Amino acid sequence: MRLLLEDRMNEVMTHIDAIMANASFNPFHYASEHSSRILSGEEEGVFAWIAANYLLGLFNNDQRQHSSYNHY
Repeated sequence: MRLLLEDRMNEVMTHIDAIMANASFNPFHYASEHSSRILSGEEEGVFAWIAANYLLGLFNNDQRQHSSYNHY
């Protein structure tokens, strides 16, 4: 989305807002128009880091399971 021209990006975001505001499609409360947004590259990187570490099981409290990742 960040690569799109601003006019096209706004069209897509308006369409997304309309779909998400439709209670028959989205059962969750959607606060108002323009509640959705495009993540910055930094935000996307943080979520990717969290996802990768979650999939590796590094958020588990059982440290014995992850002894190969412990370097301290």
